[in-house]
Amino acid sequence: MLFRNTRAAVAGFPQRQLLAYPLARGEMEAPNSDTDPRIDWLIATLRELRPAKVLLICAHAKTVLALREELFRRAGIYAAIFHEHMDIVERDRAAAYFAAVEDGTQILLCSEIGSEGRNFQFVHHLVLFDLPLEPDLLEQRIGRLDRIGQTETIRLHVPYLTDSSEEVLFRWYAEGLGAFDAICPAAANVYDRQRETLHAALENLNQAEALIAETRQLTTQFNAELAAGRDRLLELHSHRPAVSAALVAAIAEVDARRDVASYMQQFWDGFGVEAEPGAGGSVVIRPGAEMLHETFPRLPEDGLTATFTRSDALAHEDREFLTWEHPMVRESMELLTASDLGAAAITLIHNGKFAQPTLFLEMLFVADCPAPPELQIGRFLPPTLLRLLLDGAGRDCADEFPHETLRGDCLTHNSALARSVIASQTARLATLIERGETLAQAALGGLETTARTQMHSALGAEVERLTALAQVNPSVRPDEIAFLRHRREQLDRALGRVELRLDALRLVVMT
Repeated sequence: MLFRNTRAAVAGFPQRQLLAYPLARGEMEAPNSDTDPRIDWLIATLRELRPAKVLLICAHAKTVLALREELFRRAGIYAAIFHEHMDIVERDRAAAYFAAVEDGTQILLCSEIGSEGRNFQFVHHLVLFDLPLEPDLLEQRIGRLDRIGQTETIRLHVPYLTDSSEEVLFRWYAEGLGAFDAICPAAANVYDRQRETLHAALENLNQAEALIAETRQLTTQFNAELAAGRDRLLELHSHRPAVSAALVAAIAEVDARRDVASYMQQFWDGFGVEAEPGAGGSVVIRPGAEMLHETFPRLPEDGLTATFTRSDALAHEDREFLTWEHPMVRESMELLTASDLGAAAITLIHNGKFAQPTLFLEMLFVADCPAPPELQIGRFLPPTLLRLLLDGAGRDCADEFPHETLRGDCLTHNSALARSVIASQTARLATLIERGETLAQAALGGLETTARTQMHSALGAEVERLTALAQVNPSVRPDEIAFLRHRREQLDRALGRVELRLDALRLVVMT
């Protein structure tokens, strides 16, 4: 199924402001010529906008190099450059230099390659030093700033030479398509229709007025046809503001917390990974000399720079944005849960409630349902933790003593005492482990029943909805309904194979 949304239906996009600069035409030969009025205009504009960041995009790498030379020679402005003849590392360094707040450059000069892939939401000023012939390329350029996450109205600075083909092209975009003020859905169709006429008008300026009038008419016509062809039911189904607002709020809440930063700092310390503060609130991570394993998930031999802040990651694409979903974080957790490290421990806790030493056995079971990934069994039964805390009589005291409260001295470095405790309690521990497995199996039945109920409720309602919809909507195919019924049968069989795994044991001695 294809879900399509329009910008009008999705909030968060910025406004655009066109700032046009008609310049008198001179004896211009190249961008590095002293007669090119655009260079004087660019120097004056940069001084006026300072210290605001400015992104300049032009068509060719040779223009980028010529502009850098002229800005430095004539005004002492050092500009970062970004073009197709640079390798990826050089481009990352240039983008990082441009994004740096305190010691970075004010302007980044990009060839057309800068209009693809890179995002600069932290920039509010875009200079279109020249205009491309294709509307899609123009929208690609503007799209580097015009994105969700942009915090201000973006200013589009367009210098052009009067009485030239540049003025005709500018007017075609501005007056005909309205491409600077907003996205023009009909732009590609209009260009396909007017390609030859546009090229002719660029050669013969007298044809400009007729071209622009025709462009305006075609734009209105094609935009109306595209709007009439919208599937409004599909739009309502694919974007539900009440649902998406709750999701956005939940993501923002997670972003605001620093849980993942604290977790990974402790993880790196525990596994011997070197982590030190970097520029702009980033963190530089390198393999340590005393790591517990030879390698660490997603960590190159020469290290990497990471950040826990979304805005910092948007401004510096060379930095890894570490969230709970990042591969390094997820694989780190898997490294911990899949290894034997920490799977068994003995803890001594001083608690005044007990007159004499009392033994508890904390058992952590994981209920997991092996199934093919396409079944998405985690929707109904993700890997679920079952915690038991058994006293000497086999009674479960997990509710009475939460896991977070059981903090004390770990006997990791006192192996003699640990062996002595285990040897004296071997028979009791065997009985408690058997008792714990019985209680966990009993709790497992409740998890299976709950998961099955949720699955039948969700898929059953979907089957009923599609069946009813098929009576009035021929686009609902019979194989869609058959697929859901088959999926329900597969999930029902899979939920009958839930496995219970003893994941960790801790012997707790309270005194």
